[in-house]
Amino acid sequence: MAHPKCFISYSWDNDAHKDWVRHLAAELQRNGVVTHLDQWDVHPGRDLTEYMETCIRESDFVLLVCTPIFAQKANVGQGGVGYEKSIVTGEIFEGTASPKKFVPLLRKGSSSDSLPSYLKSRTYIDFRDDNMFSSNLETLLRHIYQSPKYVRPPLGPKPRFPSQWSEQPTVITLPTKKSRQATFEQVYQFAYSFSGMNKTYGDAEAFALEQLSKK
Repeated sequence: MAHPKCFISYSWDNDAHKDWVRHLAAELQRNGVVTHLDQWDVHPGRDLTEYMETCIRESDFVLLVCTPIFAQKANVGQGGVGYEKSIVTGEIFEGTASPKKFVPLLRKGSSSDSLPSYLKSRTYIDFRDDNMFSSNLETLLRHIYQSPKYVRPPLGPKPRFPSQWSEQPTVITLPTKKSRQATFEQVYQFAYSFSGMNKTYGDAEAFALEQLSKK
């Protein structure tokens, strides 16, 4: 994904909110994300419904800037926010979009009063604190570019478990220069068992190998 595309859905709460959304869009553009924003794209005479439908359908990601006003308009289907909701919920219902496409951004209020009903089950990025804008922007960009901060480690082999447990103390003869009687399994079970040395399976295996190497 060289230059991912995103569309920002938001409500025109006030001029300060519009400025913040435009600032977010500019930062996304500076970081290689093609960003559709009505403040840049919509001109007199443009078909708004066609613009919203096309941007939502063709964008890789749709960012939904959530505030109490946004939630209210979305829930009652009012204005552009209400129309965009119908398009988004349609894609969600039909399963045509990636589950990662629609990303709520909590800008004002609490999650209970700012996330519309169709977004309440989704995790969001908390943009309410302007002092945390840079770190939250990084979180958003990592999501867009599919570069998570923490990556699942590779799957390892099945651990080795002792074949039997004994609740009685295990008495064995450890291998020394004078005695060669103990086997690996005996030493391992002695080191691993609760009634023995109670080591972890990894430490028990290392202990057994160390002891047998003294032969």
